[in-house]
Amino acid sequence: MTGGISLGLLSLSGAAPGNITVVFNPLEQMIGFIPSSQDGAAPPSLLRQLIEGVVLLLSRLTFILSTSARNTVFLAWLVLAGIVYAWRRGARGAASQAALMVVAVCAVDLAGTFRGLKLEYFIITDPLLILAAAWLLARVPALQRHQLVRPAGVLLLIAMVVVGSAEPVKHSFKQDVPLDFCRPNYYYTSRIESFSFCPR
Repeated sequence: MTGGISLGLLSLSGAAPGNITVVFNPLEQMIGFIPSSQDGAAPPSLLRQLIEGVVLLLSRLTFILSTSARNTVFLAWLVLAGIVYAWRRGARGAASQAALMVVAVCAVDLAGTFRGLKLEYFIITDPLLILAAAWLLARVPALQRHQLVRPAGVLLLIAMVVVGSAEPVKHSFKQDVPLDFCRPNYYYTSRIESFSFCPR
């Protein structure tokens, strides 16, 4: 663990100071994306944004109402089921701790809704969701021996691969809308004129 933290910090040694600040405090950067209101209407605007963010979060959590390439949504389902199971088995401490992690995930994702809950921001919250699942498995041994754990694990792996591959496959066959990276001297790849997968 110490080695991993050291390597992570070493990768920041040549980064710009602004990037280092974002790495250590991403929430401040994300909250800065809240659209500013005019004519003193900031509270209603912020309230509307929060309500819309909660609706977006709930619809993304169902995956049916709003699909996305975030395959850990299925892990969230299992974590929520594991919290209920742990609570009913009397392991209320572990259930409360895992629930607190899920609440933290939702709170950070709510800040991400100010920019449309982009897939890039899930690198902040997905590890916490994985920790919640591991915490439940470690603290509630009966959960490990449950008859549905193995089938659920297999289905989760299949869903991870299928959902995680859906977006790249879709964009590989998309022809009606030009890909961003196929624009000449695109902002993020300004030194590259074109890629092999771009239409000629």
